[in-house]
Amino acid sequence: MEEKKFIGMTPNVVFGLTWILFPFGIVALAVDHDKMTKKDKQQIVSAFVLDGITMILSIILSIVEGILIGITENSIWNIFNLILIVPFVFWLIAMIQAFRGVEYHCPLAWNIAGAFVHDGPENKKDEVKAEEKPEATEEAPKEEQNAE
Repeated sequence: MEEKKFIGMTPNVVFGLTWILFPFGIVALAVDHDKMTKKDKQQIVSAFVLDGITMILSIILSIVEGILIGITENSIWNIFNLILIVPFVFWLIAMIQAFRGVEYHCPLAWNIAGAFVHDGPENKKDEVKAEEKPEATEEAPKEEQNAE
């Protein structure tokens, strides 16, 4: 049995590098999109989602910190930066698990990535086709009854 490979590398290396290097995941999806299962794609997209959540959280906390420092003229509000340790811990755990070949599901990022991967336009086309097929089978018996 041949081992599954993306871009000439085993999946655990691809997923691990995706967690470290953001553009690597984009290249992996672009080059070997057809070889990947939905779980593989969801693993890569979850890395993107966690990076995005971290960036948004960092921007919001910087704005809040700037406002509070401006009002109180005190730098005690640097404690907000400690909140950014939470996504870093999830990132570190996910990266280590990816290199080990263990599928790790970061709670929020995995769910959001699943919505992107599993509810994409390709799946909606399949759902529409599936809905049309039962109607066609129901009409066939009616036509046969009218012919008799």
